[in-house]
Amino acid sequence: MKSNFVLIIAKFIIALAMLLLAYEPMRWLVYTWQEVSYESTGIWAFIATFILLIWSVSSPLISLRPAKTKLVIALLISTVLLRLLGLVLALNTVGALVLVIDIYVIALLLRVKQRECAISAGWLVILFAFSLPIEHIIQQVVGYGLQALSSMVSCAILTSTLDNISCHGARIAVAGQPFLINLPHAETNSLVVLAVMMAVGIVLARPGYRQSASAMLIVLLSTFASHILRILLLVFASLSEYLEKWNIDVMAQPWHDIIGLIALAPFIYLIVSFCLHIYHKPIRPHAFIDKICWTVPDSIKQDGWWLQTRSQYHRYLPILWSVLFLIASLTTINL
Repeated sequence: MKSNFVLIIAKFIIALAMLLLAYEPMRWLVYTWQEVSYESTGIWAFIATFILLIWSVSSPLISLRPAKTKLVIALLISTVLLRLLGLVLALNTVGALVLVIDIYVIALLLRVKQRECAISAGWLVILFAFSLPIEHIIQQVVGYGLQALSSMVSCAILTSTLDNISCHGARIAVAGQPFLINLPHAETNSLVVLAVMMAVGIVLARPGYRQSASAMLIVLLSTFASHILRILLLVFASLSEYLEKWNIDVMAQPWHDIIGLIALAPFIYLIVSFCLHIYHKPIRPHAFIDKICWTVPDSIKQDGWWLQTRSQYHRYLPILWSVLFLIASLTTINL
């Protein structure tokens, strides 16, 4: 009972220190959601992360396996050092990126993998990463590559089905009527939407490494295919006499976005089907075997005087480490 009370106090102190460290980065993150120049929709990824975490923590533990204390300590030390680096360099983005490590530490401390409503701590971190303003980074890294491929494939398909087609980069002209395809911005938006949906599904499904790699490949291919479908739908809809009678301009809002959603729909279904296929319920370990594996060895370590001589103050080490972390956090904030 006394050791459990000590751990509760230590966790409370660690939580307080993490809140102090995360205050400024979180304030900057909320600012990016409100600032138009960032064009960030990360608040939805943040809400999804929060809901999944609360949903998992609200369920009971099904295993006595303890949290990975050494890994947690190492990660906490790294967060202090990285935030110190961010303060020295006056970079808000460094502090915001460290929030990703904070989420992983919280997931480890709350033992989300050993709960009845188990979730993947690693994929929860990936989901939270989409709450950061990373759209511009994705656009630079992936968007322009998908732009070239999408334009090339779309032009090849249109050339084989329609006459008087001319393609110049992202500009496609059909019988002299120009279509400026919104690339790579549209590619980035599609990629973010599909990636967030896949991340939510994988957080719940908790797959292995191979299935996780397959999930990332599916997201990239789905983004590529959905944008080709979007371009084709826009071109053919623009040439439709039926839509022209109703004075529907598919290049104007809201029809432009509606066609984009229609193009995404089959790939959203594909992602949901994939996540349902790989989902498996958390296996509840046998109570007796679980107790032998985790409780008995821990009791021997704590009470076995023949293993090593321990000071009576040894049980208070978690509080000592947590207080040191709190002091380091306060020092970092006040620099």
